[in-house]
Amino acid sequence: MSVSQATSHAVKVLPVLDSDLTTVERARTFWEVFEENTEVLPDKSRLLVFQQKLKGREAERWWNSSHIKTFKTLKMRFHNHFLSRTADELWERLHSTKRHKG
Repeated sequence: MSVSQATSHAVKVLPVLDSDLTTVERARTFWEVFEENTEVLPDKSRLLVFQQKLKGREAERWWNSSHIKTFKTLKMRFHNHFLSRTADELWERLHSTKRHKG
């Protein structure tokens, strides 16, 4: 399978990660599936697939301000931003999201 075919396949099979609706558990599951389905791809292709599967205001703002160039950096920053949140941080995020939506 060529890199372009593998990239296209990964985009098709991976779920979307919507930062406005996600939980730590969903983010962890997304990451595990993402890592497994893109392990044969070069870093540039992995980053492209990741960017296409990322949705939500917070995630898009995070991605645009991160300047991520390698998979190793993506893995570390994703973990720090989405997986290592405390319960209090998640609770505050939930409440602030509800206030913004009305």
